[in-house]
Amino acid sequence: MRKCRLRRLCIDCPDRKSCPAGVRRNKRARRPMADSAGPARTRRAAEVLAAGWYSCKALGVALYGDPGPGRKEQMANMVKARRPINRLMKLGALAVRPGAGGAEYTALPGWEELVR
Repeated sequence: MRKCRLRRLCIDCPDRKSCPAGVRRNKRARRPMADSAGPARTRRAAEVLAAGWYSCKALGVALYGDPGPGRKEQMANMVKARRPINRLMKLGALAVRPGAGGAEYTALPGWEELVR
């Protein structure tokens, strides 16, 4: 198998191992993570958001429990909670308002039809 010499992202690569390491890093970094929330995670987040207004941090705690004591764990929890929020916003099932610590979100009435 020949080694890939392209310095840009190539979609038609038959083998990811043949790409140079820098190109593989770029491929991983440019993956769209906003849509990576599955239907079950999105539905669970919408059920929690239907109960009231939540920030990303509060939604992360409601969905995944308390994060560890470090900042890295807290940020990971917030990023995991952000994915279903992005998906719900794309579907048009969320209302947003400015909050003290950032934006707060809640599910709009009729979100059940949008999230299947």
